[in-house]
Amino acid sequence: MASGKEEYKANFVYTDEVLRDFEAMYLEKTAVSPVTRIVLGLIGLAGLGLFALLIVRKGATIGLLIPAVLFGLVLLLSVTMGRKNAGNSVQRYRRYYLNKKAHFTVDGNGVELKISGQKAFARSKFKEIYNLLETEKTFFLEIKGRAFYIVPKDSIDGGAESFKEYLQKKCMRRFVSYGFPS
Repeated sequence: MASGKEEYKANFVYTDEVLRDFEAMYLEKTAVSPVTRIVLGLIGLAGLGLFALLIVRKGATIGLLIPAVLFGLVLLLSVTMGRKNAGNSVQRYRRYYLNKKAHFTVDGNGVELKISGQKAFARSKFKEIYNLLETEKTFFLEIKGRAFYIVPKDSIDGGAESFKEYLQKKCMRRFVSYGFPS
């Protein structure tokens, strides 16, 4: 990195296994539970039914149409909330990273990721990392707008546990663990 003593580094290739691990974590993290969908659907249907009845009895007024539209939107959200957007996000990571070599470094100022063949690189200060996630094999450092640093644990010079403790201290956050069957 530009300044500061290098504390940790990792050199690796984004393999299919690493990206499958990311996809599983990301889809789990962004999933909307079936119970939430059902509750939203019932609220939307009940609201639409109530306002449809009121519109039929009292006539269409702006005071009745606005809430009816809002309940309709809640119903629409309950039906459409799903994994499509999450699936698109993980596919972008797969297209961009699959089989690319990466050099990841951490120093006293933050983290940096360079992908081979790319002129641009990603750099973030510790205060910009707002979520620390992990699976059995991989660390994920989440920054703005669903962007992640994806770092396989077995690639970290200095050891994964030491790296984890260091980041938790520097970012003032705890890692959230996701467990998936192998």
